[in-house]
Amino acid sequence: MEKLLVVLNNGLDNPTRATRAFQMAKIAAEKGIDVIVFLVDDAVFLAKKGMAEHVKAPTGDELKSYLDFLLEKKVPLYVCKPCAATRQIKEEELVETAKIETGYTLIDLTMERKVLCF
Repeated sequence: MEKLLVVLNNGLDNPTRATRAFQMAKIAAEKGIDVIVFLVDDAVFLAKKGMAEHVKAPTGDELKSYLDFLLEKKVPLYVCKPCAATRQIKEEELVETAKIETGYTLIDLTMERKVLCF
């Protein structure tokens, strides 16, 4: 099975990139690819419950619809530990499949998957 890692470092400040990353993760999951999303920097806010409702690309795409699909398919969302800590985000505030992970996990994933960065 093909494996993909989508890495996103843009959050509420760049709704286009944020939405596109989640859209590509959705497409990969639809194609049967084993996909994981790793959120770093300001992207960690997107894993907080209720935050996706506020992100819409200029094209009209809403991040929430892509996130809902990924949650339904149980796609893992990894959240950078120091990025979350700096922004005072706790694991219990995250959406269902989100988990706080370290840079070590990110590096391990990049060694075993194709990587798509936003």
